[in-house]
Amino acid sequence: MKLLNFPSNLNVASLLLRVTIGGMFLLHGIGKPFVVGMEEVIPGFIEQGFPIWTAYFSTIIEIVGGLMLLVGIYSRFVSFHFISTYSYKFRYINLSFTQWLGFS
Repeated sequence: MKLLNFPSNLNVASLLLRVTIGGMFLLHGIGKPFVVGMEEVIPGFIEQGFPIWTAYFSTIIEIVGGLMLLVGIYSRFVSFHFISTYSYKFRYINLSFTQWLGFS
């Protein structure tokens, strides 16, 4: 059965996943300074308790990391960084949002 040819299907699937996620991070990083503007992004970071420099740092990391994922350079390192950073951000923002709603 040609459909169950796992090695080639896994390579295609990992390529599609890497390109999709890399493009998502690249476009999200480009959107901060060029579409929305950093003057509107920084207050959101301050509201969530992050220092101002993290807005610029996350923008640079999203652009550079997204490009690295698209090209395939150090993709495991970049993926580990994105998973660790954004899982922390998600937990931090989700925790503060549920506390704001009155849940604990």
